[in-house]
Amino acid sequence: MAEESQPFRIVYRGMSDKTARYLEQENVVTVTGSLDTTLRFWNACDLSKKHDACLNLMAISLPEHAKGRYNPQNAKIVLERDVTLKCIGVAEFNKILTPDGTMRDIRLFAMEMKA
Repeated sequence: MAEESQPFRIVYRGMSDKTARYLEQENVVTVTGSLDTTLRFWNACDLSKKHDACLNLMAISLPEHAKGRYNPQNAKIVLERDVTLKCIGVAEFNKILTPDGTMRDIRLFAMEMKA
């Protein structure tokens, strides 16, 4: 059962190469539906996507007024609808050992949630 969200400031969400390329060009994206995120970095990674050049992840900094529903069983947080995110930086990490035992490149997009 979901409960009211606990205090949290950074959440993670995986994204496709296509979305990553869009963010590199536009640097702002609006999600019109609800936005699933997680408190656990590796939960945001879809390790089955071997065809993607690297794992693309958002690290989303949430403002104090952010609202969402928290499920403690899987550390999942569903944020409110119509969220606008702005990319404020990108970092690349090469040859990171993932939980499935493979070495992957990771691209982490630092995102801010806008009001």
